[in-house]
Amino acid sequence: MKKNTSQDTVFKKIQSLLPKNLNVLKGDLTTLVHDAIKKGIKDCQLVTQEEFDAQAKQLAKTEKKLEQLEQQVQLLKSRFHS
Repeated sequence: MKKNTSQDTVFKKIQSLLPKNLNVLKGDLTTLVHDAIKKGIKDCQLVTQEEFDAQAKQLAKTEKKLEQLEQQVQLLKSRFHS
């Protein structure tokens, strides 16, 4: 599975817009553009799909546990008031 597909797409688009005579600076320019893209994405506080999936799974477990605890509280309340 290839990572940073969006970053690569943006980088290739920027690279295609640059004049061809800048090939001498290609290495330095590549590093600068990649760093700028990474910083921009980091500043947006984006997460990877794997991180999102892990958090969604944890949230689902927590919601299920909360539901179970709420049912237990209701059961205890009904026993206490009987």
